[in-house]
Amino acid sequence: MGERRRRPAFRRSRSTRERRGRHPHFSSGLTGGVARRRPNCRALSPVVGDVMLVAVVLVLGAVSAGALFGVAETGDPAPTVTLDLDPIEDRPTTRLRHTHGAVLDGDRLRLRGVADPDAATGRKIAAGDAITVAPVADRIVVVWSGDRDTSHVLSRLAVADPLPVPDRRCGFVDSETNGGVDAITVDGIVVACDVVTDEQVTVQNGGVVIGDAISDAKAFDGDDATVYGDLDVAAVANLQTGTITGDVTSQTADVKLDDATVEGAVNAEKVAEATGGTVVGGDVVSQTADAKVIDSTVEGSVTADDTVKLDGATVTGHVYADPADLDCTDSTIAGRDCGAYSPRPRSEW
Repeated sequence: MGERRRRPAFRRSRSTRERRGRHPHFSSGLTGGVARRRPNCRALSPVVGDVMLVAVVLVLGAVSAGALFGVAETGDPAPTVTLDLDPIEDRPTTRLRHTHGAVLDGDRLRLRGVADPDAATGRKIAAGDAITVAPVADRIVVVWSGDRDTSHVLSRLAVADPLPVPDRRCGFVDSETNGGVDAITVDGIVVACDVVTDEQVTVQNGGVVIGDAISDAKAFDGDDATVYGDLDVAAVANLQTGTITGDVTSQTADVKLDDATVEGAVNAEKVAEATGGTVVGGDVVSQTADAKVIDSTVEGSVTADDTVKLDGATVTGHVYADPADLDCTDSTIAGRDCGAYSPRPRSEW
């Protein structure tokens, strides 16, 4: 066999790096032949970070100082005052009284926990002045509004017997009565406003009026009704099962009360009648006709131009009528039984 030819030994070629004679950190320039060292970016990073941190701290410090000094320079402090509640006797309303301190601009006051939150609007309130309010929560909070959308609570005042929370206010009354010329019915809702109209006023099914109920030409009809104020109508005032915290007046006709409570007085041009367990806190007066108190209580006096009829009645005060006009059965007058009592002349009333 012939002699095999030996394969030449493999010669490892030089790397491109070795052929070009380059160091890993060098590269040729555009003109060739001149080596240039790359910058070491990692060495600069800590320095840049420190500079940025210092800058952020300085900016935050400037902003904080500006805010702090800005508040100090533009603050809107609340006035210093002392306020108190002064209940009104025989009324559900109370007086919010200013007793000491700065004069208050009512346009800046907001009253929480009352029927009319804007009761102070349009007034300047100095020490000694008072605002009449109707409490509807267990406390009244007086809030003062500053110049820059700030608000401060000036006082929190506890209320013993708050009124019901209103469902409607004066806008409802104005709409329903068409500006005071149409009849209105308050049916099962609480209205915080004086109800004033030329036509009939009806309050029923647990309806409540926080204010006066007035009809200048027609009647009032109440059934399971409450009026926190006076009832004053031109025609008949009729209330079955309900409460009037003020006085009840009929200018031309009768007042008829059945199972009712009137905390004030009853004044009828014609017949004044209280029956079915009615309680009247003041006087009962009939200007031109009879006064009747049957199975009811009058904590004041009873006066009539004609007959005074008492049956199962309790009259704490006196009866003013002619002796012949007193018809009294099973009743007491000024702590005495009918037979032992003589009425007083009407002229003494």
